[in-house]
Formats: sequence, C-alpha cells, structure tokens
Amino acid sequence: MDTQRIVKEFKEGKSLRSLEKETGVNRKKLAQIVKDAGVAVKPAVVSAKKEAPTIEVFSNLQNEVDAYWFGFMSADASMTTGSRWVLEILQSEKDRKHVEKLRDYIAPDKEVKQKIVKLNGKEYKNARFTVHSKELCQHLLEKGFREKKRDGVIIPKEIIYGGTLNHFLRGYFDGDGSIASNFEGSKYAYIEFFGDEKLIDHIQEILAVVVGTSVLPKTVHGKARGARYGGWHNVNNICEYLYRNATIYLPRKYEEYQKVVKGIALL
Repeated sequence: MDTQRIVKEFKEGKSLRSLEKETGVNRKKLAQIVKDAGVAVKPAVVSAKKEAPTIEVFSNLQNEVDAYWFGFMSADASMTTGSRWVLEILQSEKDRKHVEKLRDYIAPDKEVKQKIVKLNGKEYKNARFTVHSKELCQHLLEKGFREKKRDGVIIPKEIIYGGTLNHFLRGYFDGDGSIASNFEGSKYAYIEFFGDEKLIDHIQEILAVVVGTSVLPKTVHGKARGARYGGWHNVNNICEYLYRNATIYLPRKYEEYQKVVKGIALL
C-alpha cells in the first residue's frame, strides 16, 4: 500500500470514497493514514435528497484544498436556495477533468454531465456538476460564499489571516482569470483577474503588498472589471505567488505560466 500516494491524492482533492474504490482499503483505515500524515479529514454530510453521505463540507479554509476550491467556486459556481438548495458549476468541456476533481472532492458518486449552451447562434459544450445539499449550501454561505454574483465576491478572513490567500486567489484565477504570452515576433505576456469592482480593488491591493505590483486602472468587461498586469517579470512574480506550495491547479493555465518562465529565459 503506497501511503504517500494516498496522502498526496487526498490533498489534491480526491475523496476517501474514491480512494477506497481504487485501493481496496476501507475508509476508516484511509482516514487514519491521512490523519497520521497531519492532514485534517472533514466529516461527511448527508445531502438534501437523502442520498449516500458523500458530501464533504469545507470545514477548514486554512488548508490548501479547501481554500483553493472555495476560490474556484467563488468565481464560477452558482447557488439556488429556498425550496431547492442546489450548488452548480459550469465549465468549458475542455476543463472536464478539473470539474471531475471538484466532484471527487465534494460528491464522488455524482455524475459530471454535459450541457450545451447556445450563444449568438453557436453551440458550446460545457461540463456541468450539481449538488443538492442544504447542509453544504448553508455552510458555504456561513463561510462567506455569495449566493448571487451581483452581491460581489468576498475573501473570508479565515483565508486572509490563515495563510491560504494565494491558494484562494489561484482557485479564483483558475475560475475567472486569463494568462497568455508570446515570445516569437511581437513579444508580450499578461495575466488578468475578472470580477466585481470591490473584489478587483481588493486583489490589486493584495498583489501590491505581496508582489509589489502597481495599482493600475481597472479594465472594463461589460458589468465586470479586470485587474490586468503586463510584462514578463510582473506576470512571473504574480504566478510565483499564486503557485507557491501548490498541489492543485488548472493544468492549462499552469502550462501558460511555464511558457512565461521559458520566455523570460529567452529575453
């Protein structure tokens, strides 16, 4: 039994239920292995539809995985409350594997379905994951998740003062950010975060302190605003902060960061 691999995959977001299926080791023993490695194991919660107790609550935003997924969902998840309590996340089909990681972390028995979205006469394939759980929704709201995006995104104090701010921002960036570079011909590199005005102000203030970036005028994207940073070293410094001690991230954006690293070497 490879205990190091078990601990590593659990920290990356794989649930005890999924590990039990893969390894044949019962969850009680797996939980003990993880605890012995100094990693907190969150309690299971029964979903609102009385399904199997597969939902693991975000109980400690001072660990990487909880903080990362909280940031990711703050960017891209939507919530319905009242007579129905539903958490939904919709991502491009190309990011299906990442949505499946989130699924494995929250409710491994649930299916990630495909949803076709029609926009301006075109069809776009998306990976859609939904969880019906009043307990999970209420807990996220208590932690600071905003049900309506128009209410703005806030960064919980537990994250700001708990040492996991870069993990939250990386999750948010993976959900609602962009990065690109080109080191052939017209050379450029940029990274941008999107969101409501207050959140973008907050992100700019954070990066000015931890990275030393300048506070620039916000970019405008309809009702949304953006914090856009250009320059090879600016982008590299921001990414170094975002990916510090990271074990979970969206691969395609991390690959873009690695292009920036290679680009700097060619300057």
